[in-house]
Amino acid sequence: MIEETFVALALLGTVVAAVTDLRSRMIPNRLTLSLVAIGIFGYFIYGVLAGDISLFLASLKSLVVMFIVGYALWMLGAWSAGDAKEFLFIAAL
Repeated sequence: MIEETFVALALLGTVVAAVTDLRSRMIPNRLTLSLVAIGIFGYFIYGVLAGDISLFLASLKSLVVMFIVGYALWMLGAWSAGDAKEFLFIAAL
């Protein structure tokens, strides 16, 4: 149930990010940072309640890896900053 909630949030966030990107050519930091925070905090709570903190650590690992990859692709000019931020919240969720 919890995993489905995170997937639904990622899907909803992706749709909202795509619509705002098409309209204004920007993805708001408020959207991306709030979804990253929800993902981190949510997996922490989920891991504590399930008695398995490895769920939280796996979420943090994917977040760090996606940050490194997204930042590198942004620096190389392959991605815009919005793309990197979007994949960051997807990794967190």
